[in-house]
Amino acid sequence: MPDFDCAVEEWAAPKPEELAEIDLGEEFCDWEVRSTVPSDEEFAEKYWQKAPVVIRNYTARWPASERWHKRQLWEAYGGREVTTFDSDTYLVSHAKWVPHRLADFFKAHVCEEKVLSTEGQLHQEYVFDKDGIFTAVPELLEDYDHPTFIKQFFDAAVHEKFSRYFLVGASMSGINYHSHTDAYNGLVHGRKRWFLYDHKQMRDPPYRSHGTLRWMREVLPTLPVDQKPLQCMQRAGDLIYVPEGYWHGTINLGETIGVSGQFVRNTNKWAKESQQAIGEERWDDAAALLLKMLQFPGPHDADARFNRALALFRGNRPQEALEQVEDFRRHWGTLAPAELGLSLETQEASDTRANQLLQALGVKPVAPGEAVVGVGRGKVPSHTGGDPSTSHYIGGGLKSERQLP
Repeated sequence: MPDFDCAVEEWAAPKPEELAEIDLGEEFCDWEVRSTVPSDEEFAEKYWQKAPVVIRNYTARWPASERWHKRQLWEAYGGREVTTFDSDTYLVSHAKWVPHRLADFFKAHVCEEKVLSTEGQLHQEYVFDKDGIFTAVPELLEDYDHPTFIKQFFDAAVHEKFSRYFLVGASMSGINYHSHTDAYNGLVHGRKRWFLYDHKQMRDPPYRSHGTLRWMREVLPTLPVDQKPLQCMQRAGDLIYVPEGYWHGTINLGETIGVSGQFVRNTNKWAKESQQAIGEERWDDAAALLLKMLQFPGPHDADARFNRALALFRGNRPQEALEQVEDFRRHWGTLAPAELGLSLETQEASDTRANQLLQALGVKPVAPGEAVVGVGRGKVPSHTGGDPSTSHYIGGGLKSERQLP
């Protein structure tokens, strides 16, 4: 046990000034809250990939609610390694993940006074450990389980695994806006403030270039009503389901511990393998892997179509490449920008990218709205992926400087 001043018996409550700034009230939530657990059929009909939901007191039935006290974890697992990142990191998928012993994390990032950066922002590590401690300490799996109403959608043909995240945070730490496949978050101790955007309404959260606490302080007050996020206060015992693609960020109120789970698609694995094949100029292998990805529709579709067209072209399969370009254009060109949630900046960037590919295929570049000779009719598509090097879903794509022959 520690030999310094620290609350070790239990997770510390928030300070009065933290409550005043963060707390919206225990009952506050902008989306549905229910006190009963939905059946598998009800969940599939009402919520799955449709709407977020809070289920009260769900995690209270987990053994973790009785076992995951700070002292118990410190004594039993303090020497175990977990991964952390800085809460003020604005892009989670590019965060620097740092290994810590759990006891060292408690001492340096929970018990001690938080450190301010030169910009006056919190420099606060947050445990966001994917599969690591649950693999190293399998008995922890006896303390909780994935909800059955979500497990029913696991498909081995589509999903590589159902990942488990171990989450521990000091008060005012959190995770900035990110999105991914369908997921849940179960809070065992503490409280969290949530910020949520439906990706069908807004492609990216406004000005998300800060950690969540800084974003809440500096950006949220300036937003017009139609750009403000949905918000919710999660309390100990609550399980929150977040549909695929919804942008979300959190701030811990008081010290917190909990878990989350999300599906990891095989498409992520195939995307990485296709990138390796592209880097090694194995164009046929890359095209085949990207075709496999397209058998399972998802947020990766636009990047996969684009990169497959380029791989086919580089692999001296020009006719198939042209057909893939037309498929790319036809698939995205049928949707209006508003339906895609695209900003004007994204549209302009995507038109440039589409023209780069047309140039690579030997087709005359066109302006938006013009016909494309040799490829088909209609306007150049608006690509939904933005810069593929920052794609969270497929682990990155071809960087623009490597896309042209």
